[in-house]
Amino acid sequence: MIWLLLLACDAETSSIVFSGEVQDAPGNAGKPVEGAAVVAQNREGAVVGEDETDADGAFAVTVDAGVSFFLTVSAEGYVPTSFSGLAGLSDYTSEAGLPWLATTEWVEEQKARFAACPTAGEEGTFITGQTLQFIASVADASSWPQLADVSVEVLGSDGETDPGCYLDAEQVSLADGESTGETGEFAVFGVPPGGINVRATVQRSSGEAGTDVFEYVAPESGLIPMFPTPLEL
Repeated sequence: MIWLLLLACDAETSSIVFSGEVQDAPGNAGKPVEGAAVVAQNREGAVVGEDETDADGAFAVTVDAGVSFFLTVSAEGYVPTSFSGLAGLSDYTSEAGLPWLATTEWVEEQKARFAACPTAGEEGTFITGQTLQFIASVADASSWPQLADVSVEVLGSDGETDPGCYLDAEQVSLADGESTGETGEFAVFGVPPGGINVRATVQRSSGEAGTDVFEYVAPESGLIPMFPTPLEL
């Protein structure tokens, strides 16, 4: 899930509280996870706030106001799961179902869908997502149309570029795919830990190619779910 920049009007606040509930499945379809570590980091990976979930999966992380941070959730028996940057000037409660924590089974199922990709099986963080056309007038992201012909790559903390993996129209893994198919789905294997840029290149309505960049802090051998990956045409 892509979190957008959070803005508010209370500029006098020196710190804010970001709260929510951690579940063990995406889409607000899971159960609360107790005892999960919720860690906010800056782009360099330094911890700027942290908390542990209670029996209801609830947490409250205090961070400096106006400072961008990236959230990683981890717990024994789960795959560390990271989400995109946030910043705000007032307290904020996350929408239902975010953040969530991936099970090993869920991650392995997703990896298996891209098994024909040349980089499948590489050690490191696994990224998977779906490119959608961002429409400002439509609040529900599930109603945004899927975008094909988007190429995705990751510039890692090691300076190397990791290519995207793709599916065809029947959701069959491609060994030589160069861009998203009709479903808009993609994956990237073997991403090293640390600050990364996910770059998605799409043909704009102007006829020129444009690239949108999404910043993350990749965990050690974790998951970054990018549902949706909103792109403007």
